Amino acid sequence: MNYVEVLNGSLAKIQFQVIYYKGKTPVTKLSKVLYTGNLYKIPVPKDTSVTAIRVGTVNALGKFKEFFNDSAPGSKHLCYEVIGSESNVKCNKVDCSEINTPDTIYLKNNSPASVRIEAIYYISGKMFDIETPKISYNKGLTMYFPNKLENGVFKVSMLEKHTFKDVWHTIYSTQIPKHPFKICYITDGTLTNPKCVKVACKTLEGTDGDCFDFPNMPFDCYTQNIVKCRCCRCIKRCKDYRE
Repeated sequence: MNYVEVLNGSLAKIQFQVIYYKGKTPVTKLSKVLYTGNLYKIPVPKDTSVTAIRVGTVNALGKFKEFFNDSAPGSKHLCYEVIGSESNVKCNKVDCSEINTPDTIYLKNNSPASVRIEAIYYISGKMFDIETPKISYNKGLTMYFPNKLENGVFKVSMLEKHTFKDVWHTIYSTQIPKHPFKICYITDGTLTNPKCVKVACKTLEGTDGDCFDFPNMPFDCYTQNIVKCRCCRCIKRCKDYRE
C-alpha cells in the first residue's frame, strides 16, 4: 500500500481529494478538513494505474475551492505541503522524508494588547508574505515554515487601537533560522514597554510534550495543532488523527 500525504502548514482550512483507477474504474477518497498543522494521509493500492490529487481551501460554509492538482502514473508514495495565508495558499510537492518534521515558531501572548506574527521568506526565488490573525491575551498560535525556505524574516507586531484605524507596531524582528528549528516566544507588556522574549519550548508544553497547555484556559484547539481537544490530556487521540 502506498499513500498520499498532505501537511497543512498554511493558515487556511484545506481538504484534499485522491482519485485512483482500479482498472478502468475511478475510486475517489476525500480527506477530513485539515487545520493548521494537521497531517493526513490517504492509502492508495499498489495495483492502481493512475493517481491524481486535488487540494482546495474550505470556507466558513464548508465550500471546497480547488487551488492545486497533480497526478502520477501508477501507485506512488506522494507527499505535499501547503503553505501561505488564508488569501494566498500554495501547495508544493515535497520529499516524504521531510513531511513529518515541520519547522515551527510558537507565540504565547501575555500582553493585554493583541499581537500578530508576520513572516517573509523565499522559496526558489519567490517571496511569500504570511500574516497571522490577531492573537489576543492569554492565547497562543503556531506558525509553520517550509523546510526548503532559503531566507526570511520573522516579525512580531503589537496592536494600537484607534477609533478609525488600528495601527500595528513592530516590537520584534529576527532572521528565520535554518532547518530544523522549533522556537517559542512570549509577548508581554504594553506599547510603551513591549517585550518579546524567546523561551525554552518545554516551559510552555504540557506533560504530553506535543502541545501547549495553559491551565484553566479554554482555547481554540485548531490553532494548537490539536483536533477537537480542550487540553493536552487528549493528545493521544490527536496523534492518532495525524497518523
